[in-house]
Amino acid sequence: MTWGVIGVLVTGVSVAGCSPYQGMEGECTVKVRYDDAVYRAVAVASMPRPGRSLGSANFGDCDGSPLQGSYEGELFALPNTSTDQAVLLGQGRHASVYVNTALKMDQWPALVKAAYRPVACEQPVKFTGTWNIVLDGGAMPDEGDYDLTVPYTAAFTTAHGKGLGLDTWSRVELTARITSNTDPVPTPRFLKQALAVKKPPQVTVTATCRGSKFNVATIKFAD
Repeated sequence: MTWGVIGVLVTGVSVAGCSPYQGMEGECTVKVRYDDAVYRAVAVASMPRPGRSLGSANFGDCDGSPLQGSYEGELFALPNTSTDQAVLLGQGRHASVYVNTALKMDQWPALVKAAYRPVACEQPVKFTGTWNIVLDGGAMPDEGDYDLTVPYTAAFTTAHGKGLGLDTWSRVELTARITSNTDPVPTPRFLKQALAVKKPPQVTVTATCRGSKFNVATIKFAD
Protein backbone atom coordinates (compact mmCIF):
# COMPACT_ATOMS: atom_id res chain seq x y z
CA MET A 1 0.00 0.00 0.00
CA THR A 2 1.43 3.38 -0.93
CA TRP A 3 0.12 6.87 -0.28
CA GLY A 4 2.07 9.54 -2.09
CA VAL A 5 2.68 12.36 0.37
CA ILE A 6 1.64 12.62 4.00
CA GLY A 7 2.32 14.56 7.19
CA VAL A 8 -0.12 15.29 10.11
CA LEU A 9 0.05 14.31 13.81
CA VAL A 10 -3.03 12.69 15.41
CA THR A 11 -3.35 10.72 18.69
CA GLY A 12 0.39 10.09 19.00
CA VAL A 13 0.84 8.93 15.41
CA SER A 14 2.33 11.04 12.62
CA VAL A 15 3.25 10.38 9.02
CA ALA A 16 5.41 12.60 6.85
CA GLY A 17 6.72 12.86 3.33
CA CYS A 18 7.55 15.12 0.37
CA SER A 19 7.11 15.34 -3.38
CA PRO A 20 7.63 11.95 -5.07
CA TYR A 21 9.18 13.78 -8.04
CA GLN A 22 12.35 14.76 -6.17
CA GLY A 23 15.66 13.08 -6.99
CA MET A 24 16.87 9.98 -5.18
CA GLU A 25 18.84 11.96 -2.60
CA GLY A 26 15.76 13.94 -1.52
CA GLU A 27 13.20 11.35 -2.57
CA CYS A 28 9.93 11.46 -0.71
CA THR A 29 9.03 8.18 0.94
CA VAL A 30 6.13 7.50 3.25
CA LYS A 31 7.25 7.49 6.89
CA VAL A 32 5.45 6.89 10.15
CA ARG A 33 6.40 8.28 13.57
CA TYR A 34 5.23 6.58 16.76
CA ASP A 35 6.50 7.79 20.12
CA ASP A 36 10.20 8.52 19.46
CA ALA A 37 10.73 6.10 16.54
CA VAL A 38 10.49 6.72 12.78
CA TYR A 39 9.53 3.90 10.40
CA ARG A 40 9.71 3.30 6.65
CA ALA A 41 7.51 1.08 4.49
CA VAL A 42 8.69 -2.41 3.56
CA ALA A 43 7.31 -4.41 0.62
CA VAL A 44 6.25 -7.84 1.90
CA ALA A 45 5.04 -11.06 0.29
CA SER A 46 2.74 -11.86 3.22
CA MET A 47 0.81 -9.26 5.22
CA PRO A 48 0.80 -10.00 8.98
CA ARG A 49 -2.47 -9.91 10.88
CA PRO A 50 -2.71 -6.73 12.96
CA GLY A 51 -2.26 -6.71 16.72
CA ARG A 52 -3.57 -4.05 19.10
CA SER A 53 -4.47 -0.61 17.80
CA LEU A 54 -1.95 2.17 18.48
CA GLY A 55 -4.07 5.09 17.25
CA SER A 56 -5.31 6.80 14.11
CA ALA A 57 -3.48 8.94 11.57
CA ASN A 58 -4.68 11.63 9.17
CA PHE A 59 -2.65 12.39 6.06
CA GLY A 60 -1.52 15.72 4.63
CA ASP A 61 0.73 17.09 1.90
CA CYS A 62 4.48 17.68 2.35
CA ASP A 63 3.86 21.10 3.89
CA GLY A 64 1.26 19.66 6.24
CA SER A 65 -1.76 20.97 4.32
CA PRO A 66 -4.66 18.50 4.03
CA LEU A 67 -4.94 16.32 0.95
CA GLN A 68 -8.24 16.35 -0.91
CA GLY A 69 -10.62 13.65 0.23
CA SER A 70 -10.77 11.72 3.46
CA TYR A 71 -7.37 10.09 4.01
CA GLU A 72 -7.33 8.30 7.33
CA GLY A 73 -5.44 5.32 8.62
CA GLU A 74 -4.88 3.34 11.79
CA LEU A 75 -1.60 2.14 13.24
CA PHE A 76 -1.35 -1.35 14.76
CA ALA A 77 1.23 -3.34 16.66
CA LEU A 78 2.45 -6.57 15.05
CA PRO A 79 2.01 -9.87 16.93
CA ASN A 80 5.01 -10.81 19.11
CA THR A 81 6.91 -7.77 17.78
CA SER A 82 8.10 -4.71 19.67
CA THR A 83 6.58 -1.44 18.47
CA ASP A 84 10.12 -0.03 18.70
CA GLN A 85 10.99 -2.26 15.72
CA ALA A 86 7.97 -2.44 13.42
CA VAL A 87 4.30 -1.49 13.10
CA LEU A 88 1.45 -1.94 10.64
CA LEU A 89 -0.41 0.95 9.00
CA GLY A 90 -3.91 0.22 7.74
CA GLN A 91 -6.38 2.15 5.61
CA GLY A 92 -9.67 0.43 4.89
CA ARG A 93 -8.84 -3.00 3.43
CA HIS A 94 -5.24 -2.00 2.67
CA ALA A 95 -2.25 -2.35 4.97
CA SER A 96 1.54 -1.85 4.94
CA VAL A 97 4.38 -2.97 7.18
CA TYR A 98 6.72 -0.27 8.51
CA VAL A 99 10.15 -0.93 10.02
CA ASN A 100 12.21 1.34 12.27
CA THR A 101 14.57 3.33 10.02
CA ALA A 102 17.40 2.68 12.48
CA LEU A 103 17.31 -1.07 11.75
CA LYS A 104 19.29 -2.78 8.99
CA MET A 105 17.65 -5.71 7.22
CA ASP A 106 19.50 -8.30 9.32
CA GLN A 107 18.13 -6.57 12.43
CA TRP A 108 14.48 -6.76 11.37
CA PRO A 109 12.19 -8.66 13.76
CA ALA A 110 11.47 -12.30 12.89
CA LEU A 111 7.89 -11.67 11.75
CA VAL A 112 8.97 -8.98 9.26
CA LYS A 113 11.78 -11.17 7.89
CA ALA A 114 9.27 -13.97 7.36
CA ALA A 115 6.76 -11.60 5.73
CA TYR A 116 9.47 -10.25 3.38
CA ARG A 117 10.54 -13.67 2.09
CA PRO A 118 8.69 -15.37 -0.82
CA VAL A 119 5.93 -17.71 0.31
CA ALA A 120 7.10 -21.31 0.78
CA CYS A 121 5.25 -24.58 1.38
CA GLU A 122 5.78 -28.30 1.73
CA GLN A 123 2.42 -29.64 0.52
CA PRO A 124 -0.12 -28.82 -2.22
CA VAL A 125 -2.06 -25.61 -1.63
CA LYS A 126 -5.50 -24.40 -2.60
CA PHE A 127 -6.56 -20.77 -2.56
CA THR A 128 -9.13 -18.34 -3.90
CA GLY A 129 -8.00 -14.86 -4.88
CA THR A 130 -7.26 -12.46 -7.72
CA TRP A 131 -4.94 -13.11 -10.65
CA ASN A 132 -2.99 -9.87 -10.84
CA ILE A 133 -0.63 -10.13 -13.78
CA VAL A 134 1.39 -12.39 -16.08
CA LEU A 135 5.04 -11.84 -15.28
CA ASP A 136 6.81 -13.47 -18.22
CA GLY A 137 6.48 -15.69 -21.25
CA GLY A 138 5.07 -14.66 -24.62
CA ALA A 139 3.27 -11.40 -25.36
CA MET A 140 2.06 -9.51 -22.30
CA PRO A 141 -1.73 -9.21 -21.81
CA ASP A 142 -1.47 -5.44 -21.40
CA GLU A 143 -0.46 -5.38 -25.06
CA GLY A 144 -3.85 -6.86 -25.92
CA ASP A 145 -2.60 -10.35 -26.75
CA TYR A 146 -3.92 -12.99 -24.34
CA ASP A 147 -2.83 -15.99 -26.38
CA LEU A 148 0.21 -16.82 -24.25
CA THR A 149 2.60 -19.72 -24.66
CA VAL A 150 3.13 -21.96 -21.64
CA PRO A 151 5.00 -22.06 -19.39
CA TYR A 152 4.56 -18.55 -17.97
CA THR A 153 4.44 -17.10 -14.49
CA ALA A 154 1.38 -15.57 -12.85
CA ALA A 155 1.08 -13.39 -9.75
CA PHE A 156 -1.82 -13.95 -7.35
CA THR A 157 -3.18 -12.31 -4.20
CA THR A 158 -5.17 -14.36 -1.71
CA ALA A 159 -6.68 -14.08 1.74
CA HIS A 160 -8.48 -17.44 1.65
CA GLY A 161 -6.91 -20.84 1.25
CA LYS A 162 -5.11 -23.82 2.74
CA GLY A 163 -1.40 -24.46 3.07
CA LEU A 164 -0.32 -20.80 3.06
CA GLY A 165 -0.23 -20.02 6.78
CA LEU A 166 -3.25 -17.72 6.64
CA ASP A 167 -3.73 -18.06 10.38
CA THR A 168 -0.68 -15.76 10.59
CA TRP A 169 -1.10 -13.68 7.43
CA SER A 170 -4.10 -11.60 6.45
CA ARG A 171 -3.00 -11.57 2.78
CA VAL A 172 -0.45 -13.49 0.72
CA GLU A 173 1.16 -12.51 -2.59
CA LEU A 174 2.64 -15.40 -4.54
CA THR A 175 3.80 -16.37 -8.01
CA ALA A 176 3.03 -19.67 -9.71
CA ARG A 177 3.82 -21.15 -13.12
CA ILE A 178 1.11 -21.99 -15.60
CA THR A 179 2.32 -25.07 -17.51
CA SER A 180 1.03 -27.47 -20.13
CA ASN A 181 -0.08 -29.67 -17.21
CA THR A 182 -2.40 -26.99 -15.79
CA ASP A 183 -6.03 -28.12 -16.02
CA PRO A 184 -7.30 -26.36 -17.99
CA VAL A 185 -4.58 -24.29 -19.65
CA PRO A 186 -6.15 -20.78 -19.55
CA THR A 187 -7.60 -19.73 -22.90
CA PRO A 188 -7.26 -16.15 -24.22
CA ARG A 189 -10.89 -15.56 -23.20
CA PHE A 190 -10.21 -16.85 -19.66
CA LEU A 191 -7.10 -14.68 -19.35
CA LYS A 192 -8.88 -11.57 -20.56
CA GLN A 193 -11.60 -12.03 -17.98
CA ALA A 194 -9.27 -13.07 -15.15
CA LEU A 195 -6.99 -10.05 -15.70
CA ALA A 196 -9.81 -7.53 -16.12
CA VAL A 197 -8.78 -4.03 -15.06
CA LYS A 198 -12.03 -3.33 -13.20
CA LYS A 199 -13.26 -5.83 -10.61
CA PRO A 200 -11.37 -8.93 -11.78
CA PRO A 201 -13.21 -12.11 -10.76
CA GLN A 202 -11.87 -14.46 -8.12
CA VAL A 203 -10.09 -17.59 -9.27
CA THR A 204 -9.69 -20.84 -7.36
CA VAL A 205 -6.26 -22.40 -7.79
CA THR A 206 -4.66 -25.63 -6.66
CA ALA A 207 -0.90 -25.79 -6.93
CA THR A 208 1.90 -28.21 -6.27
CA CYS A 209 4.91 -26.68 -4.63
CA ARG A 210 8.45 -27.19 -3.53
CA GLY A 211 9.71 -24.44 -1.27
CA SER A 212 8.80 -21.16 -2.97
CA LYS A 213 8.31 -22.74 -6.43
CA PHE A 214 4.61 -23.21 -7.26
CA ASN A 215 3.11 -24.90 -10.32
CA VAL A 216 -0.61 -24.42 -11.00
CA ALA A 217 -2.36 -27.80 -11.16
CA THR A 218 -5.94 -26.58 -11.67
CA ILE A 219 -7.51 -23.15 -12.12
CA LYS A 220 -11.11 -22.01 -12.52
CA PHE A 221 -13.29 -19.05 -11.73
CA ALA A 222 -14.60 -19.18 -8.18
CA ASP A 223 -18.25 -20.04 -7.64
